[in-house]
Amino acid sequence: MTVELQPTGPVTSCFTRVTSVEEYLNAVDKAFAKICPMTGRCELWYRGQNELNQPTKPIRWDLIPSIARSPRNPLMEIIYLSKFKSYAIPFVQELPSFPIPNGQAAYWHWLFMMQHYGVPTRIMDWSRDALTGLFFALDGRSSNDGRPDAAVWILNPVRLNEAFSFHSFVKPGYIPNVDEEIVDLYFGPNAKILESKKPAAVIGPLNNPHIVAQKGVFYCKFSLH
Repeated sequence: MTVELQPTGPVTSCFTRVTSVEEYLNAVDKAFAKICPMTGRCELWYRGQNELNQPTKPIRWDLIPSIARSPRNPLMEIIYLSKFKSYAIPFVQELPSFPIPNGQAAYWHWLFMMQHYGVPTRIMDWSRDALTGLFFALDGRSSNDGRPDAAVWILNPVRLNEAFSFHSFVKPGYIPNVDEEIVDLYFGPNAKILESKKPAAVIGPLNNPHIVAQKGVFYCKFSLH
């Protein structure tokens, strides 16, 4: 299995290969030392993916939101959202955050419900827990299944948002909630969807028990690029 790291300095990546839980946890410790600053509070986010990209194969499990994986594209989100809202209405009493708030926040609650139920979105799930990331990388795998390596991506969300320039608008080190104005400006339903191509780390609504149990956090991205 491969552990992908986002180091300090320019936003890029490197990786290390592990073959046991012990090696994985050691790699997490090394990642913390490598991509967290020496001073101040720092947390890392983790995303497990079943298959790592192979140089000789098409991209399958890169950090591309489900709605941007061919043949889909981000402009289809409004269609998926409209259909999901129509079909979910008879079952909305069963959804964790009912009643759904009105206004700007309602958009994000619907979008995160879509994500939870497997509808393609431009949201990507991450976790604050390293072992949760490992679980999703290895779920359904066996040691001799002949498939390519799984991967766990390790992200410094503060550094990501510095690259996105969120810190021009919010306090350095602060990860904004999706209900906040700055997130809506860049990622909300009225934003020009193809103008911002960089991802940004955000905190989503805790509107289902899976997000709570998995210590779920997220990032948003608009387009394929």
